[in-house]
Amino acid sequence: MTRPGIIGAAAAVVFIWGASYVALKIALEDLSPGHLALARYLVATIVFLALLAVRRISIPTPRDLFRLALSGAIGIAFYSLILNAGQMTVSAGIASMLVNTVPIWTSLLSVALLGERIGAAGWSGTVLSFTGVALIGFHRSGWSGFEMGTLLIVTAAISQAVYFILAKPLLERHHPIDVTAYGVWFGTLFLLPFGRGLGQALEQASLATLGSVLFLGIGTGALAYIAWFYVLAQLPAGQASNILFLVPVAAIFLGWLILGETLSFIALLGGSLAIAGVLVSKRDQNQQEAPNQERLTNNSPQRPREKP
Repeated sequence: MTRPGIIGAAAAVVFIWGASYVALKIALEDLSPGHLALARYLVATIVFLALLAVRRISIPTPRDLFRLALSGAIGIAFYSLILNAGQMTVSAGIASMLVNTVPIWTSLLSVALLGERIGAAGWSGTVLSFTGVALIGFHRSGWSGFEMGTLLIVTAAISQAVYFILAKPLLERHHPIDVTAYGVWFGTLFLLPFGRGLGQALEQASLATLGSVLFLGIGTGALAYIAWFYVLAQLPAGQASNILFLVPVAAIFLGWLILGETLSFIALLGGSLAIAGVLVSKRDQNQQEAPNQERLTNNSPQRPREKP
């Protein structure tokens, strides 16, 4: 892919994922969290089924199938339900900043479940992020407790961290698009109990809501992932992941432009601390990975140089 192509794919990822928080706010005006979750992933299911016409999908083993089902239940169904419920009261900009703490929760779960280690910078980043999240939660409740909407969004971020840990070994054996497709299909299956009354709700919904559902299903459910895989294929993982820090910026701007949302100074400060903590933690992760990569390089057989 050419450089303009990489920039275009990266811009598409930032715009689509940033706009998704705005689309959720619009759709939640007419649909319940359960109805929206199911409608969104029914559309995504159709998109991924259509992909079967142009590419073959890998067939997982029974063990992988169970892991895929679990990842769909937690990372698609539960995540979507809890995120939708949280965004009933939380603005698009704040929601995007809170969800962007996923790397922090992934690191903590990796320590607890996988025995991985976090350095001093990683713990500093974790404390910094937690401070920002706490600032948002307590400020939104008038300093009388941790506001429920914020807690729900944080829970959604934790569920995404669990999803990433579940999906990590699967990505060693299956293409990312296949892992995503199975996750969407299983997630949709677990969301079917929320289908009662969905047809009537969609009939009464506004065109803005219907457009938002299509955007969420096609854009965030498929197109953004495909664009993201192209970016990952062309750039180092660390450099590519830095692009995701622009998603909250896009969400805040689009929330202001489309919904007229404004963020208080405390909310911006808390969100900035949360994201800054992720950046600090990410730096610690890069420092730990560098020696491992160097050892792999030194221990690997050297390719003989070609003669001129």
